[in-house]
Amino acid sequence: MKCPKCKTKISISSFLKSSSKKPLQCQKCKEILETKRSIGKFFIIMVSITFFLNLFAKGAILRGAFAGIAAGIASVYSTKIEERYYQYSQAIDLIVAESIKCLSSSWHYATLNIDCDGREVLCNIKNNENGMGAETTDKLHSLCEDLYVLMLKNDDVWIGATLKVFKENDSWKHKIKFIYG
Repeated sequence: MKCPKCKTKISISSFLKSSSKKPLQCQKCKEILETKRSIGKFFIIMVSITFFLNLFAKGAILRGAFAGIAAGIASVYSTKIEERYYQYSQAIDLIVAESIKCLSSSWHYATLNIDCDGREVLCNIKNNENGMGAETTDKLHSLCEDLYVLMLKNDDVWIGATLKVFKENDSWKHKIKFIYG
C-alpha cells in the first residue's frame, strides 16, 4: 500500500487498522494536513480578534497590527481558493466535454457518476430519460482520475461525484455535486 500523496509505503497493519473509506496517508502527510488545518483555525482566530478589536479596542496601533496580519492571511487564503477554483473548473470542463462525446446524439440529459475509494476511480454514464447507459472512454476515466488527484493534492478528498449534463437552448450545461465521506 502506498500513500496517495507522496507514494511512501504504508504498512499492511496500518491498512488493516483503517476502518474509514478515506485513503490511507503516511504519518508525514497526516502531519502536513494537520498543519494546514491549524493554519485555517489560526486564520479564524485572527479574524475574530480583529473583529473584537474593531468593536472594543481603543488602541489604533494594536488594532492595525492585528488587522494587517489577518488581512495578509486572508489575502493568501483567498488567492489559494481562487487558484483551486480555476484548476478545478478546467478539469471539470474537460470531463464535461468528454462526457458529451460519449452520449448518443439523441440524448438531451445524462448523469455521470464517479465513485472513488482512494484506490481506484470508477465512472459510468446513464441517460435519465430512458435509463440506458453509455460507453465511457479511457480518456474520460483518466480525466476523472486526474480530477481526483488534483483535489487530493489540495486535501479535498471526496468519495463520489455526480455530474449532470443537459441541453438547454441547443447548448450543453452542467451541474456537479461532490460527496464527501
